[in-house]
Amino acid sequence: MIKIALLISTVFLFSSCSFGKKPNAWESRSSNNVKIYTDAYLSSNDLIARSSLSKAIKNAKQSDDLSSLATIYLGECALNISVGIENECSKYANLQDLVQSDSLDAYYSLIRKKIVKKQLVYLPKHYRAFATSYLKKDYKKAIEELLAIEQTSSALVCAALIKDELNRSSREAVMKRASVYGYKRAIIFWLKEMQMHSKSSTEISKIERKVAILTSKE
Repeated sequence: MIKIALLISTVFLFSSCSFGKKPNAWESRSSNNVKIYTDAYLSSNDLIARSSLSKAIKNAKQSDDLSSLATIYLGECALNISVGIENECSKYANLQDLVQSDSLDAYYSLIRKKIVKKQLVYLPKHYRAFATSYLKKDYKKAIEELLAIEQTSSALVCAALIKDELNRSSREAVMKRASVYGYKRAIIFWLKEMQMHSKSSTEISKIERKVAILTSKE
């Protein structure tokens, strides 16, 4: 009987260790879905993007801590901006007073082009050099800084913020980087930017053909 009791106790002990729900598992699931969403959105895989975003939001709503949800909404807004879609980030704005995060507010200000000097310290480190140059209106340096950002999605956000300050070579550099990752939505946006700034009818025609091919369902 003693041996049986010990065996049962051991089984329950290992069962509780193996199958107990990990704290903040929802946060990890949400974060993973955000990564999938980011890649799918920029790659124009809209079905996967919508599904992953929905899952990320659903998981973020598993907690009364709304910072993860606010982060997702800001990320969604930033990705829209990165491909030329104007966005006021209203979803984040509706949560702003419930989250009260200096870091999120700083990023919110950056992507809306309203960043101020005192907010720089609250930005993620990989944005600070770009944002500093942007504030100084040193666009040549800002371009160098954005091209040096390791995370491509972040570099695309920064490039979109100063798209009118980029020259031909920097636009090509941004588009080439997007091409490496197969970010078709970003490629199309930058092709159209190059077309808008081109004075060559031949180049404009070639760009139009490229866009037509990339957007074709065939």
